[in-house]
Amino acid sequence: MPHIFLYGPPGTGKSTVGKVLAKNLNLPFLDMDRLVEARLGMPVSGIIERHGEAPFRDYEAAVLQTLADEMDSVVALGGGTLLRDENRRFAEKHGQVILLMAKAETLLERLRQGPGKRPLLSGNLGESLSALLEKRREHYASFDRQLCVDGHRSDQTA
Repeated sequence: MPHIFLYGPPGTGKSTVGKVLAKNLNLPFLDMDRLVEARLGMPVSGIIERHGEAPFRDYEAAVLQTLADEMDSVVALGGGTLLRDENRRFAEKHGQVILLMAKAETLLERLRQGPGKRPLLSGNLGESLSALLEKRREHYASFDRQLCVDGHRSDQTA
């Protein structure tokens, strides 16, 4: 079984669903943000604030490449990991990409409840999220395997 890459905007539950799916399939679970944080010794928010988004994406790409030699797993990708063509090609070559999607209202509600700092959603959360979704709309729509998570618990989605 190849890697299963869960992808989608912030708030879709990639990490939460990924943990459940990995357990169900008896596979290891990997979270790209945690892997980048472990490599650099600081949280994603600190990396982006200190170095910017472009260097963070470089670190993310380097960590993603290390998965070629890893045993098959369920991987929660960051919501922008596959914006780079080489990352998308890598993920599609080494596994299956499943895009988790939800209505903006669902994402906003989840993001307001969830812990953690989201550096790409600074300022007014609703406006930032709308802008991010609009900017990535065509990108997200380009994935063949999409799963709507609206109204579903993580175990149901998994």
